[in-house]
Amino acid sequence: KAGGVGVGYSSIATSAGVVYTLGDLGDACYLIALDATGKHLWKARLGDAGGHRGYPGPRSTPTVSGGKVYALGQHADLVCFDIKTKKEVWRVNLQRDFGGKMMSGWRWSESPLVDGDKVIITPGGKAGAMVALNKDNGTIVWRCEDFKDSAGYSSVIVRKIGDVSQYLQLTGSSVAGID
Repeated sequence: KAGGVGVGYSSIATSAGVVYTLGDLGDACYLIALDATGKHLWKARLGDAGGHRGYPGPRSTPTVSGGKVYALGQHADLVCFDIKTKKEVWRVNLQRDFGGKMMSGWRWSESPLVDGDKVIITPGGKAGAMVALNKDNGTIVWRCEDFKDSAGYSSVIVRKIGDVSQYLQLTGSSVAGID
C-alpha cells in the first residue's frame, strides 16, 4: 500500500522492482515512481492538474520500455522520461502539436503503446487520428491521415489478423485496423 500518489484513474506499470503510476498532487499531474514497499523514489511533472465535472486526475497508465517510461496526462501531455537519470527526454502535447480532439470533455485516457522503435498514440482529429512517434525523440514517424475520428477512451493494441499485422483502435465512432 502506498499513499501520496494523488488522485486520478491511473493503474500501475512495473519494471525492475519499480512501480510507476500517475496522479494529481494538487499543483500538477505527476509520474510517480515507488519501490515495492510503497516508498516514493522520484516524481516528474507531466502537466496541469484537474479534470472534468468533478473527476480530476490522469486517466492513463504509464508504459515502460527500454529504460524509458512514457506517460500521457489528462490534458494531452505525452512525456518520455529516462528511468536512470529521472529526466525528461521529450514532450509533445496531443492537442496543441497534433490538433488532437477528444470525443467529449473527459480528456485523454489512452496508455501509450511502444512497438519496436515507435510510440503509437491517438490524438484524434481531422489531421489524422493516430500517430507513430520515434520513441527516442518524439518526432512523427507516420500519421494515419485517413482516420479522422476523435480520440476515445481506448488504448491502441497490435494484433495480426490473417497475415496482416495491424494497430487496432476503438473510438466513439468506430473500430479501426491500421496496417
